[in-house]
Amino acid sequence: HAHQHIVQLVHQLTPATSRLEPREKLALTEATLPALRRLLPQQYNEFRTNIRRTMAHDARIDLYEFALTKITLHQLDIHFGLAKEKRLPPGGLTGACRVVLSCLAHVSSGKPGHARAAFNSALPHLQRQPRPNTLLPFAECNLPQVDEALSHLQHGSCPFQSKFIAACAHLVSHDQLIRDTEYQLLRAIAATLGRTLPPLIE
Repeated sequence: HAHQHIVQLVHQLTPATSRLEPREKLALTEATLPALRRLLPQQYNEFRTNIRRTMAHDARIDLYEFALTKITLHQLDIHFGLAKEKRLPPGGLTGACRVVLSCLAHVSSGKPGHARAAFNSALPHLQRQPRPNTLLPFAECNLPQVDEALSHLQHGSCPFQSKFIAACAHLVSHDQLIRDTEYQLLRAIAATLGRTLPPLIE
């Protein structure tokens, strides 16, 4: 569906980009945003549609694809006036915080006990803010639910959003090790709330 010269360029770049680590791909993607903002509205709509087609090809969305779309399409949708305002659900910001922190805790550790400890480590950083108190099962905080929760967290004030991102950062560093999967999700959370994180350096 893309223009022929774009197809040719993609084929030329694929050998180089396929060797990149996910964290490097996300950083490279962020570097393209200023240029992508210069697209005409019709060009952006075509680009956006083709990104969605590519992601839907295997009928599943993994964590890297989720982070990629939150970093690119979310910010560009705002720039091109396509972002839609959503009302806060029952539970408001507290419920949305619980979903995102629970997902991040499960991604940080496959063991329920470790996930609960990581989740609890984030709570002190949300003092005087909407503050959840119990970890959700992973089935109740999957990527579509996180996507919905993040759209609600955009209603929060700037101080709240900054504290929430700090809480997320403390959660992923609870075990003194930040894995690629954790950082992808953390970067997506920050991008959705209008913040940019530096690349993760080993």
